[in-house]
Amino acid sequence: MNERERRFVAEYLIDLNASAAAARVGYGSRHRAQYAFRLVRRHDIAAAIAKAEAERAENRRVTGDRVLSEYARIAFADMRDFVDWGPDHFALRAVHSDWQGGALAHVQPPTNGKPGSIRLHDKHAALEILARYTGLLGLNRAAQPTDHRQANRDARAILLERLKRLKKPDGSQS
Repeated sequence: MNERERRFVAEYLIDLNASAAAARVGYGSRHRAQYAFRLVRRHDIAAAIAKAEAERAENRRVTGDRVLSEYARIAFADMRDFVDWGPDHFALRAVHSDWQGGALAHVQPPTNGKPGSIRLHDKHAALEILARYTGLLGLNRAAQPTDHRQANRDARAILLERLKRLKKPDGSQS
């Protein structure tokens, strides 16, 4: 790999845009997109990109467990942990836990007689991502038939039906 290609790898890691990285390191505009596509597919360049991304993830401590933990913070956050309310009062609680703090998207302190406000991250989206990860939701589940009668049929009846189809018209088996 030459110096220009090493610079391409470094530029590619900025925004993961091969054409933009090729432009920044001086590749011509005529066939830049095609050349950039070929560069990222080259074995040595792809390996350098993968190595740099792995180092970056390690340096930032980005792991699958950490990502799942952040989604869990959002998905299982409960507004009752942040706010006290009743018929005649509404008050924000002090948040002392990193676990709770990770679920907060916005906090507006009370000002000029207006009450404070709080907003959590999108709980529904986080729950959906966790459900897909755990297999509760998935492509196969969405494609399943809605006619549950077929799914609940007796296994014996299904077997008998298949045996009938295997029989020849004269009554003998194939």
